[in-house]
Amino acid sequence: MEEASESTMEDSNLGAPVLPTEVLTEILARLPAKSAGRFRCISRAWHATLTSAYFVDLHARRANRPGHPRLLLTPVGSAYDGHLYSWQPGGAVEKLMPDDFTDGLTVPLTKPCHGLILVRGTDYGG
Repeated sequence: MEEASESTMEDSNLGAPVLPTEVLTEILARLPAKSAGRFRCISRAWHATLTSAYFVDLHARRANRPGHPRLLLTPVGSAYDGHLYSWQPGGAVEKLMPDDFTDGLTVPLTKPCHGLILVRGTDYGG
């Protein structure tokens, strides 16, 4: 069995795609404390990350802070297409995804799960 990299929080038994620890840490730091705490039981690596002094400090600075950017996903045409916007309360709205993609590029969207939506680009080489 292959050993997990120190720079990723990976369960090598699952063979799932791996996100760098920095990306997962940023995502988890924005969750409410109770939700983030539930992930400690996923693996030893996740437990170590979520109980580290660095993460606790990062979470205190990031999670549920007022004024952090909000995201809005608006459907276009079908359940799998949409526009993604970011805004700050009292600030400007910024479109995060372009209107026109190159031919053959689709951006499938998933159903939300606890407020999270997976947005990924897929190039079918059209």
